[in-house]
Amino acid sequence: MIEDNVMYLIPVRNVKNALGILCSYLIRCEESSKKEIDSLLKSEEQQKIDFALQNAKGFSLVSLLLNNVSEAEQFQDKFRRVNGVKQVHMNILNDFIFVDSWLEEILERNAN
Repeated sequence: MIEDNVMYLIPVRNVKNALGILCSYLIRCEESSKKEIDSLLKSEEQQKIDFALQNAKGFSLVSLLLNNVSEAEQFQDKFRRVNGVKQVHMNILNDFIFVDSWLEEILERNAN
């Protein structure tokens, strides 16, 4: 992602106080699969989508607000069934530590 100069924003939230679970998926896939992944996300209830990134070459990153672990596993299976998807890694976020100063440091270094 660094080599392709990919930059994206992640919403900062208090995961421990949120209702349900925040689940992120790292999907290794062919470029042609991204349209189908996007269609799958659009067909679901829009309030579930927390964050989606489709412009990283060979990967999609999706973060969803879900009701429970069972629903998270169902989405993992849906992503795996998409043609051209090679691997799906699911992670349930228990805590979110935002490293703001680290990002600012990198941006300043690259700007010079």
